[in-house]
Amino acid sequence: PEFVCSMIIGKQGMNVKNIQKDFRSFVQVHKDPLPYSSEFVVSLTNKDVSCLAGSVNRIYESIQSIKSIS
Repeated sequence: PEFVCSMIIGKQGMNVKNIQKDFRSFVQVHKDPLPYSSEFVVSLTNKDVSCLAGSVNRIYESIQSIKSIS
């Protein structure tokens, strides 16, 4: 959902920057929601599967606190 995107991006994009630095993954939070939804797509790209998994885990950790509340 849209409110989770800000947690993924982080203040001044710091979460995305850290993922790019730590895992060399490309992170893209799409600007338009899915059709008939308030859900947004987050794309992660990396040729190294273990780095990609680390990126996914980092994003999951960043949103876990807000997801458990809502």
